[in-house]
Amino acid sequence: MGLGEKAALSLGFKAAMGLGEKAARVIALIVNIEAAALVVYELLYVLYQVTYVSEHYAIFFGAVFTMAVLMHIEETLRKGPEGSRTFFTVKLLLLSSSMLAALFAAFYIRTHILRLEEEVGLLNQTDIAVGLMSLASLCIAGWFIWGRILVFFLILLNFNSNPFTMLASPPLDGNGLNPQLQTPLMVIHPPLLYIGYVGFSIPFAFAIAALLSGRLNDVWIHRTRRWTIFSWFFLGIGILLGAYWAYIELGWGGYWAWDPVENAAFMPWLPATAFLHSVQVQERKQMLKVWNLSLIIIAFSLTIFGTFLTRSGILSSIHAFSSGPVGIIFLAFLAFILLTSFGLLAWRSKQLRGQPELDSLVSRESAFLLNNVVLVSALFTIFLGTIFPLISEAVAGVQVSVGAPYFNSVTVPLFLLLVFLMGVGPMIAWKKASWDNLRRNFLWPTVASFVVALFLFIWLVRDFLPLLGFTLLSFVVFTILFDTTLAVRARHRIAGEGVFSALVTLARRNQRRYGGLIVHLGVVLIFLGIAGSMSYSIEREVTLQIGEGLSIGRYHIQFEGLKRSQQPTHSRVEGAFRVFNEGHEIGVLSPALKFFPNQKSPVGRAVYRSTFIEDLYIILSGFSEVEQNQATLKVLVRPLLAWIWIGGFVIFLGTIVAVLPGRRKLA
Repeated sequence: MGLGEKAALSLGFKAAMGLGEKAARVIALIVNIEAAALVVYELLYVLYQVTYVSEHYAIFFGAVFTMAVLMHIEETLRKGPEGSRTFFTVKLLLLSSSMLAALFAAFYIRTHILRLEEEVGLLNQTDIAVGLMSLASLCIAGWFIWGRILVFFLILLNFNSNPFTMLASPPLDGNGLNPQLQTPLMVIHPPLLYIGYVGFSIPFAFAIAALLSGRLNDVWIHRTRRWTIFSWFFLGIGILLGAYWAYIELGWGGYWAWDPVENAAFMPWLPATAFLHSVQVQERKQMLKVWNLSLIIIAFSLTIFGTFLTRSGILSSIHAFSSGPVGIIFLAFLAFILLTSFGLLAWRSKQLRGQPELDSLVSRESAFLLNNVVLVSALFTIFLGTIFPLISEAVAGVQVSVGAPYFNSVTVPLFLLLVFLMGVGPMIAWKKASWDNLRRNFLWPTVASFVVALFLFIWLVRDFLPLLGFTLLSFVVFTILFDTTLAVRARHRIAGEGVFSALVTLARRNQRRYGGLIVHLGVVLIFLGIAGSMSYSIEREVTLQIGEGLSIGRYHIQFEGLKRSQQPTHSRVEGAFRVFNEGHEIGVLSPALKFFPNQKSPVGRAVYRSTFIEDLYIILSGFSEVEQNQATLKVLVRPLLAWIWIGGFVIFLGTIVAVLPGRRKLA
């Protein structure tokens, strides 16, 4: 087969397999539109005759809150114990269409290969044809397994309680959405988490297809790399937006409480992060094949486990939506996935033997492997703390709770080691790092980070863990800056490019590397915000009469009175507090307590003023009669907290750089 025929065959194959992936994306879009249209119809025309609408909607909702209801119903339809038969019947039909598209792709490839072989007279002698057919069968098997996963959810949801059952006596108005969910963030946060959860089913399906077919090379990784990054990114951003929602909406001044369902969302993200690092070792050195297969199995299994925790009601959590027999079904499905997946892994163990060994402990392979060990260790400690109340109750009959002190004490050292590896891993040489490589890449970043540590120590940062954390974070930043500076200088010498042009060229030529470095920088900023807000927060709670004030840190807060108002959905009591920063007035902040007709307790609305240095967070905890103008106030100063959200944006930019299609070279 000539070069032209091979190129045509390769292009034909890519076009055919691209059809299956594009079909999946289009189907997902169609299903979302269909679901939204179905619920809009129920909201606008059927209204309170429908059980779910009467429970979660109300006449007073505006456009944004209506979208929040749609997202809430969409999430429940997909993951919960309730489902619409109409919705999922349509989805099943669309799934059948995607399977037909995959079969068409296989038929197209086979026909195209045979025609080219006959034209050039190389029948039964074309290695490329065998390779492409092998890849085609792997892709089709992967999509078939993914379809079986979806069919399980379709069966589960179609034969459980239906949210669109009709009420015999519909109410005049619905109960409305939970007040704490009446925020635009609820239009974004649940679907992002859902995309992340469901996205991991695709690399899992291809991993199982590789085990079933015996094609255990890198093909399944190449086919699913972008899917994995896509899922990892959406799950991570969904978690961050959930933390932001907790910070601005729940009114307690925090963003992460190690709640069981928070942990359930975070746990799949850890093995997925490990997987994205260790696959680079497999691609380059043909190592860690068993490890990578195990990581993706664990990541997907944890998404099912998280759904089980959320829907079974087995643990007490603000995020637990329901309880019932569906939890047992999820648990059985999880057991089936684990037994089948690791059974296949054991079955193929002979084919996975004989992998190359590490050449040196001082190498990039070793750094990535240690990075994986740290991430899995963090996963194990979080998993143990999450399920320990269940174990305690089952074994000893004693109900216990595992709180933030345990999680902080076991994860902080691990995450500090992870930060160090973030600085070392991308810069150290493959195979075996020489002394010259270590000196060239790490001498100046190490010196600069020690200078930062000395400055912080003089600036009265004397606690060991915060000082170590800030030093390691600065080390990662300096390694990234130093490496990038050397690369930019090289581009300037070779091509005469300016700084900006050189950065663009570097990013386009090595998207995975520089996209990953930007993501690392975003993670550093998140850790900076966490370290500052955890270590140096100040908190005070006082009761003030009108005209009185309190001082906290650099701020003085003066109470100026209470005001009651009536809103369309609730009544509200606001406090007016004039804020001064080192004697300079910066404005009036007005925290409030909101009273909803269907809620027994008031819902707080905290207010905050955020800067790059710190957040001032004010909570109205209670009040006397409005006319008496006496208020109980809780004030928190959270240093560096805004960098958590900035870090999330930087991760977004890095992911875009890593996954955007690069320039393709023509042979």
